[in-house]
Amino acid sequence: MNSKTSITSEQIAEIFRKHDLARQAAAKRLTTGFTNEVHAVDGYILKICVNERNEPNFNREVFLYKALQGIVKAPEPVVVDTSKTLIDKFYMIYKRIEGEPVGRRWHLLTDSQRKKLIEDLCLQLRRIDNFPRVEYAHQFGLNPNLPWQEDTVNGLFKALSIVDEQGILSEALVQRIGKYVNETGHVLRPRKLGLAYWDVQFDNMLVNSRSHFAGLIDFEGVGITSIDYRLSIVRVMSERPHLFMSEEMESCAVAEDYTHLMDWYQEFYPELFDFPDLKKRLDLYELGDILNKLPAWPKTRQLHDRLTKILEN
Repeated sequence: MNSKTSITSEQIAEIFRKHDLARQAAAKRLTTGFTNEVHAVDGYILKICVNERNEPNFNREVFLYKALQGIVKAPEPVVVDTSKTLIDKFYMIYKRIEGEPVGRRWHLLTDSQRKKLIEDLCLQLRRIDNFPRVEYAHQFGLNPNLPWQEDTVNGLFKALSIVDEQGILSEALVQRIGKYVNETGHVLRPRKLGLAYWDVQFDNMLVNSRSHFAGLIDFEGVGITSIDYRLSIVRVMSERPHLFMSEEMESCAVAEDYTHLMDWYQEFYPELFDFPDLKKRLDLYELGDILNKLPAWPKTRQLHDRLTKILEN
Protein backbone atom coordinates (compact mmCIF):
# COMPACT_ATOMS: atom_id res chain seq x y z
CA MET A 1 0.00 0.00 0.00
CA ASN A 2 1.26 3.49 -0.89
CA SER A 3 -0.55 6.06 1.23
CA LYS A 4 1.76 8.99 0.49
CA THR A 5 0.15 11.83 -1.47
CA SER A 6 2.58 14.07 -3.32
CA ILE A 7 0.23 16.02 -5.54
CA THR A 8 -2.46 18.54 -4.64
CA SER A 9 -6.04 18.62 -5.84
CA GLU A 10 -5.21 21.84 -7.70
CA GLN A 11 -2.38 20.10 -9.58
CA ILE A 12 -4.68 17.22 -10.50
CA ALA A 13 -7.26 19.66 -11.83
CA GLU A 14 -4.58 21.43 -13.86
CA ILE A 15 -3.36 18.14 -15.38
CA PHE A 16 -6.87 17.28 -16.52
CA ARG A 17 -7.52 20.77 -17.86
CA LYS A 18 -4.26 20.69 -19.81
CA HIS A 19 -5.19 17.43 -21.49
CA ASP A 20 -8.80 18.55 -22.00
CA LEU A 21 -10.21 15.56 -20.14
CA ALA A 22 -12.18 17.22 -17.34
CA ARG A 23 -12.86 20.81 -16.36
CA GLN A 24 -14.05 20.10 -12.83
CA ALA A 25 -12.06 16.99 -11.92
CA ALA A 26 -13.28 15.17 -8.80
CA ALA A 27 -10.38 13.08 -7.51
CA LYS A 28 -10.34 10.19 -5.05
CA ARG A 29 -7.08 8.84 -3.68
CA LEU A 30 -6.62 5.06 -4.08
CA THR A 31 -4.17 3.30 -1.80
CA THR A 32 -4.77 -0.45 -1.92
CA GLY A 33 -2.10 -2.52 -3.62
CA PHE A 34 -0.28 0.18 -5.54
CA THR A 35 3.44 0.97 -5.65
CA ASN A 36 2.80 4.33 -7.29
CA GLU A 37 0.43 7.12 -6.36
CA VAL A 38 -2.98 6.54 -7.89
CA HIS A 39 -6.08 8.74 -8.10
CA ALA A 40 -9.51 8.00 -9.54
CA VAL A 41 -10.61 11.10 -11.43
CA ASP A 42 -14.07 10.99 -12.99
CA GLY A 43 -13.87 8.11 -15.49
CA TYR A 44 -10.07 7.97 -15.48
CA ILE A 45 -7.15 6.76 -13.41
CA LEU A 46 -4.20 9.08 -12.83
CA LYS A 47 -1.06 7.11 -12.01
CA ILE A 48 2.01 8.99 -10.79
CA CYS A 49 5.52 7.55 -10.51
CA VAL A 50 6.63 8.94 -7.14
CA ASN A 51 10.01 7.18 -7.03
CA GLU A 52 12.61 8.03 -9.67
CA ARG A 53 14.16 4.58 -9.31
CA ASN A 54 10.86 3.12 -10.49
CA GLU A 55 10.76 5.15 -13.72
CA PRO A 56 12.17 2.31 -15.89
CA ASN A 57 9.37 0.03 -14.65
CA PHE A 58 6.85 2.80 -15.27
CA ASN A 59 8.03 3.10 -18.89
CA ARG A 60 7.80 -0.67 -19.36
CA GLU A 61 4.27 -0.67 -18.03
CA VAL A 62 3.24 2.06 -20.49
CA PHE A 63 4.81 0.10 -23.35
CA LEU A 64 2.91 -3.06 -22.41
CA TYR A 65 -0.41 -1.30 -21.96
CA LYS A 66 -0.10 0.01 -25.50
CA ALA A 67 1.36 -3.14 -27.06
CA LEU A 68 -1.25 -5.45 -25.53
CA GLN A 69 -4.34 -3.44 -26.49
CA GLY A 70 -6.85 -5.77 -28.15
CA ILE A 71 -4.97 -8.80 -26.82
CA VAL A 72 -5.34 -8.51 -23.04
CA LYS A 73 -7.94 -6.82 -20.85
CA ALA A 74 -5.72 -4.04 -19.55
CA PRO A 75 -5.79 -0.24 -19.10
CA GLU A 76 -5.78 1.95 -22.21
CA PRO A 77 -3.51 4.99 -21.72
CA VAL A 78 -4.84 8.24 -23.13
CA VAL A 79 -2.04 10.45 -21.76
CA VAL A 80 1.58 9.66 -20.91
CA ASP A 81 3.81 12.51 -19.77
CA THR A 82 7.46 11.91 -18.85
CA SER A 83 8.58 15.52 -19.44
CA LYS A 84 8.30 16.57 -15.77
CA THR A 85 7.12 20.00 -16.87
CA LEU A 86 3.63 20.19 -15.40
CA ILE A 87 4.64 18.20 -12.32
CA ASP A 88 8.11 16.88 -11.49
CA LYS A 89 7.11 13.23 -11.94
CA PHE A 90 6.19 10.79 -14.69
CA TYR A 91 2.45 10.23 -14.95
CA MET A 92 -0.13 8.54 -17.11
CA ILE A 93 -3.89 8.74 -17.43
CA TYR A 94 -5.95 5.80 -18.57
CA LYS A 95 -9.61 5.02 -18.86
CA ARG A 96 -10.92 3.47 -15.69
CA ILE A 97 -11.90 -0.20 -15.95
CA GLU A 98 -15.26 -0.65 -14.25
CA GLY A 99 -14.71 -3.04 -11.39
CA GLU A 100 -12.97 -3.50 -8.09
CA PRO A 101 -10.03 -5.61 -6.91
CA VAL A 102 -10.84 -9.31 -6.64
CA GLY A 103 -9.35 -9.30 -3.14
CA ARG A 104 -12.32 -7.26 -1.96
CA ARG A 105 -14.87 -9.67 -3.42
CA TRP A 106 -13.28 -13.13 -3.25
CA HIS A 107 -14.89 -13.99 0.11
CA LEU A 108 -18.34 -13.15 -1.32
CA LEU A 109 -18.07 -15.40 -4.38
CA THR A 110 -19.04 -19.03 -4.82
CA ASP A 111 -16.42 -21.60 -5.74
CA SER A 112 -17.83 -21.79 -9.26
CA GLN A 113 -17.44 -18.01 -9.65
CA ARG A 114 -13.91 -18.15 -8.27
CA LYS A 115 -13.00 -20.98 -10.61
CA LYS A 116 -14.32 -19.04 -13.60
CA LEU A 117 -12.26 -16.00 -12.61
CA ILE A 118 -9.09 -18.11 -12.51
CA GLU A 119 -9.98 -19.63 -15.89
CA ASP A 120 -10.36 -16.14 -17.37
CA LEU A 121 -7.17 -14.98 -15.66
CA CYS A 122 -5.18 -17.90 -17.08
CA LEU A 123 -6.36 -16.99 -20.58
CA GLN A 124 -4.95 -13.49 -20.08
CA LEU A 125 -1.70 -14.84 -18.62
CA ARG A 126 -1.17 -17.12 -21.62
CA ARG A 127 -1.58 -14.20 -23.99
CA ILE A 128 1.00 -12.12 -22.12
CA ASP A 129 3.39 -15.07 -21.81
CA ASN A 130 3.23 -15.53 -25.58
CA PHE A 131 3.83 -11.88 -26.44
CA PRO A 132 7.12 -11.64 -28.41
CA ARG A 133 9.59 -11.19 -25.58
CA VAL A 134 12.38 -10.37 -28.07
CA GLU A 135 10.52 -7.19 -29.01
CA TYR A 136 10.11 -6.25 -25.35
CA ALA A 137 13.74 -7.11 -24.54
CA HIS A 138 15.04 -5.07 -27.49
CA GLN A 139 12.95 -2.08 -26.44
CA PHE A 140 14.44 -2.03 -22.94
CA GLY A 141 17.91 -3.52 -23.38
CA LEU A 142 17.10 -6.84 -21.71
CA ASN A 143 18.21 -10.39 -22.44
CA PRO A 144 15.36 -12.29 -24.13
CA ASN A 145 17.08 -15.61 -23.37
CA LEU A 146 17.71 -15.07 -19.69
CA PRO A 147 19.91 -17.79 -18.10
CA TRP A 148 17.17 -18.59 -15.60
CA GLN A 149 19.02 -20.85 -13.20
CA GLU A 150 22.13 -18.69 -13.04
CA ASP A 151 20.20 -15.45 -12.75
CA THR A 152 17.90 -16.74 -10.00
CA VAL A 153 20.67 -18.34 -7.95
CA ASN A 154 22.82 -15.21 -8.23
CA GLY A 155 19.84 -13.15 -7.07
CA LEU A 156 19.40 -15.41 -4.05
CA PHE A 157 23.03 -15.05 -3.00
CA LYS A 158 22.93 -11.29 -3.54
CA ALA A 159 19.86 -10.99 -1.31
CA LEU A 160 21.45 -13.31 1.26
CA SER A 161 24.60 -11.18 1.38
CA ILE A 162 22.53 -8.08 2.17
CA VAL A 163 20.72 -9.93 4.95
CA ASP A 164 24.09 -11.11 6.28
CA GLU A 165 25.64 -7.62 6.15
CA GLN A 166 22.75 -6.24 8.19
CA GLY A 167 23.04 -8.99 10.80
CA ILE A 168 19.39 -9.96 10.49
CA LEU A 169 20.05 -13.71 10.73
CA SER A 170 22.65 -15.66 12.67
CA GLU A 171 25.83 -16.63 10.85
CA ALA A 172 24.90 -20.29 11.21
CA LEU A 173 21.53 -19.69 9.58
CA VAL A 174 23.08 -17.67 6.76
CA GLN A 175 25.48 -20.55 6.07
CA ARG A 176 22.62 -23.02 6.19
CA ILE A 177 20.68 -20.99 3.60
CA GLY A 178 23.74 -20.77 1.36
CA LYS A 179 24.20 -24.54 1.57
CA TYR A 180 20.52 -25.06 0.76
CA VAL A 181 20.75 -22.88 -2.37
CA ASN A 182 23.93 -24.61 -3.53
CA GLU A 183 22.36 -28.03 -3.08
CA THR A 184 18.98 -27.28 -4.69
CA GLY A 185 19.73 -24.59 -7.29
CA HIS A 186 20.13 -27.21 -10.04
CA VAL A 187 16.35 -27.79 -10.09
CA LEU A 188 15.98 -24.39 -11.80
CA ARG A 189 17.81 -25.56 -14.92
CA PRO A 190 14.64 -26.40 -16.90
CA ARG A 191 12.93 -23.24 -18.06
CA LYS A 192 10.06 -22.00 -20.19
CA LEU A 193 10.70 -18.33 -20.67
CA GLY A 194 7.90 -15.90 -21.32
CA LEU A 195 7.04 -12.26 -20.85
CA ALA A 196 5.32 -13.32 -17.67
CA TYR A 197 2.83 -11.38 -15.60
CA TRP A 198 4.05 -12.79 -12.32
CA ASP A 199 2.48 -10.53 -9.67
CA VAL A 200 -0.85 -12.38 -9.65
CA GLN A 201 -2.08 -11.21 -6.26
CA PHE A 202 -5.74 -10.24 -6.27
CA ASP A 203 -5.30 -6.47 -5.92
CA ASN A 204 -4.04 -6.54 -9.51
CA MET A 205 -7.11 -8.29 -10.92
CA LEU A 206 -10.49 -6.58 -11.31
CA VAL A 207 -13.97 -8.08 -11.12
CA ASN A 208 -17.14 -6.30 -12.25
CA SER A 209 -20.53 -6.03 -10.56
CA ARG A 210 -21.66 -9.30 -12.17
CA SER A 211 -18.65 -11.11 -10.66
CA HIS A 212 -17.04 -11.48 -14.09
CA PHE A 213 -13.36 -10.92 -14.86
CA ALA A 214 -12.89 -7.24 -15.83
CA GLY A 215 -9.16 -6.75 -16.34
CA LEU A 216 -5.57 -6.74 -15.13
CA ILE A 217 -3.72 -3.70 -13.83
CA ASP A 218 -0.21 -2.89 -12.58
CA PHE A 219 1.97 -4.28 -15.37
CA GLU A 220 5.13 -3.42 -13.47
CA GLY A 221 4.77 -7.02 -12.28
CA VAL A 222 5.75 -8.27 -15.73
CA GLY A 223 9.17 -9.50 -16.75
CA ILE A 224 11.07 -12.15 -18.66
CA THR A 225 10.93 -15.16 -16.35
CA SER A 226 10.29 -18.87 -16.42
CA ILE A 227 6.51 -19.06 -16.49
CA ASP A 228 6.28 -21.17 -13.31
CA TYR A 229 7.74 -18.31 -11.26
CA ARG A 230 4.28 -16.88 -10.57
CA LEU A 231 3.19 -20.10 -8.85
CA SER A 232 5.24 -19.17 -5.79
CA ILE A 233 2.85 -16.25 -5.18
CA VAL A 234 -0.17 -18.44 -5.90
CA ARG A 235 1.03 -21.00 -3.37
CA VAL A 236 1.62 -18.40 -0.66
CA MET A 237 -1.82 -16.89 -1.39
CA SER A 238 -3.43 -20.30 -0.95
CA GLU A 239 -1.62 -20.89 2.36
CA ARG A 240 -1.52 -17.35 3.84
CA PRO A 241 -4.10 -15.21 2.02
CA HIS A 242 -4.02 -12.48 4.65
CA LEU A 243 -0.51 -11.50 3.50
CA PHE A 244 -2.00 -10.09 0.30
CA MET A 245 -4.87 -8.14 1.83
CA SER A 246 -5.21 -4.66 3.26
CA GLU A 247 -5.73 -4.34 7.00
CA GLU A 248 -9.45 -3.68 6.67
CA MET A 249 -9.88 -6.84 4.56
CA GLU A 250 -7.70 -9.23 6.60
CA SER A 251 -10.69 -10.46 8.59
CA CYS A 252 -12.15 -11.77 5.30
CA ALA A 253 -9.09 -13.94 4.58
CA VAL A 254 -10.59 -17.36 5.24
CA ALA A 255 -8.19 -20.15 4.26
CA GLU A 256 -11.02 -22.37 2.97
CA ASP A 257 -11.80 -19.81 0.27
CA TYR A 258 -8.36 -20.39 -1.26
CA THR A 259 -8.16 -24.18 -0.96
CA HIS A 260 -8.57 -24.90 -4.68
CA LEU A 261 -6.46 -22.04 -6.02
CA MET A 262 -3.47 -24.15 -7.14
CA ASP A 263 -5.80 -26.84 -8.52
CA TRP A 264 -7.61 -24.32 -10.70
CA TYR A 265 -4.36 -22.90 -12.05
CA GLN A 266 -3.24 -26.42 -12.89
CA GLU A 267 -6.51 -27.17 -14.65
CA PHE A 268 -6.50 -24.03 -16.80
CA TYR A 269 -2.76 -23.55 -17.32
CA PRO A 270 -1.13 -26.99 -16.89
CA GLU A 271 2.11 -25.86 -18.56
CA LEU A 272 2.92 -23.88 -15.41
CA PHE A 273 3.21 -27.17 -13.53
CA ASP A 274 5.14 -29.10 -16.17
CA PHE A 275 8.51 -28.89 -14.42
CA PRO A 276 10.46 -31.58 -12.54
CA ASP A 277 11.03 -30.78 -8.86
CA LEU A 278 8.35 -28.08 -8.98
CA LYS A 279 8.00 -27.88 -5.21
CA LYS A 280 11.72 -27.21 -4.76
CA ARG A 281 11.58 -24.60 -7.52
CA LEU A 282 8.73 -22.80 -5.75
CA ASP A 283 10.60 -23.04 -2.45
CA LEU A 284 13.59 -21.28 -4.04
CA TYR A 285 11.37 -18.56 -5.49
CA GLU A 286 9.70 -18.05 -2.13
CA LEU A 287 13.09 -17.99 -0.42
CA GLY A 288 14.08 -15.13 -2.72
CA ASP A 289 10.95 -13.21 -1.77
CA ILE A 290 11.67 -13.72 1.93
CA LEU A 291 15.32 -12.66 1.68
CA ASN A 292 14.42 -9.55 -0.30
CA LYS A 293 11.84 -8.51 2.29
CA LEU A 294 13.86 -9.17 5.44
CA PRO A 295 15.98 -5.97 5.24
CA ALA A 296 12.83 -3.85 5.36
CA TRP A 297 10.97 -6.05 7.89
CA PRO A 298 13.73 -7.88 9.83
CA LYS A 299 11.55 -8.87 12.79
CA THR A 300 8.40 -9.89 10.93
CA ARG A 301 7.41 -13.27 12.33
CA GLN A 302 5.75 -14.66 9.23
CA LEU A 303 8.94 -14.15 7.18
CA HIS A 304 10.99 -16.13 9.70
CA ASP A 305 8.31 -18.81 9.92
CA ARG A 306 8.23 -19.22 6.14
CA LEU A 307 12.02 -19.39 6.05
CA THR A 308 12.06 -22.13 8.67
CA LYS A 309 9.42 -24.12 6.80
CA ILE A 310 11.42 -24.03 3.55
CA LEU A 311 14.66 -25.10 5.19
CA GLU A 312 13.01 -27.95 7.07
CA ASN A 313 11.29 -29.48 4.02
